Amino acid sequence: RLAIIGRENLPEHPRFVMAANHTSHLDAPVLASALPMQWRDHASPIAAGDVFFEKRHLAAFAALMVNALPVWRRNALAAGHAMEALRGQIVAGPAIYILFPEGSRSRDGRIHAFKSGIGALVAGTDVPVLPCHITGAAAAAPIGAQFPRRLKITLRIGRSLHFQSVRDNRA
Repeated sequence: RLAIIGRENLPEHPRFVMAANHTSHLDAPVLASALPMQWRDHASPIAAGDVFFEKRHLAAFAALMVNALPVWRRNALAAGHAMEALRGQIVAGPAIYILFPEGSRSRDGRIHAFKSGIGALVAGTDVPVLPCHITGAAAAAPIGAQFPRRLKITLRIGRSLHFQSVRDNRA
């Protein structure tokens, strides 16, 4: 029950960031489902290391089954090194990052202030950012739900944004 609008906005090559609102654990799979099959091995959700990589079984699932890459939110030094490595990977390509600029799931459905991570990845580079918006995922798999419900989810993919003229600094 997934509708995808704007698939024609996907770049020609698998080297970009998909940035979306985040209300459900279904969001990353929804974004990945818009990609051509031959690109899916290049797609990696950027995941909170303190949530998905601290327990061995969850880390194995996140890394091996979902291809998630960790960013440690509570350790500034580790986060900085991780962002540098991620930036190097996407600039070299092929790589597709699935990223939620708010840094965590929204509890109220509203889009909250962005964290600086997306800027650290793309500022001063020619890596395109696809703005995406997901509706229906929070109702289909709300926070705390054990299993998703079969409800309609819509993914809208916008035109690429480019930030090569933006300085790579925290601001």
